[in-house]
Amino acid sequence: MASSTELSSVASPNPSESDDKIVLSLRAAGNAPQLKHKKFAVEKDRSVAWVVQWLCQKLKIEEGETMFVYVQQAFAPPLDTDLETLYKNYGTGDKLVLTYCKTQAWG
Repeated sequence: MASSTELSSVASPNPSESDDKIVLSLRAAGNAPQLKHKKFAVEKDRSVAWVVQWLCQKLKIEEGETMFVYVQQAFAPPLDTDLETLYKNYGTGDKLVLTYCKTQAWG
């Protein structure tokens, strides 16, 4: 498991153009807490599992609670999928939109 310092230093709430990062737009659904900032520049080789872990840390989700991440409010990608693959296939404009929630919602 990555340290909280490592997790927070990789996702910047100030997205900018970079060849090694993509912009994630994170939207809450259901009873999931809202993030203060909704767009983050994240290294594109990160996995969906990393996003889930980062969200749980950022939102102070207790161990044992679940967090689901969906692409286009339609399907939950495998946790080992890298963000670059999702962006290339499902990105809209200059960002990848992911929806997160604490209970299963779609797909």
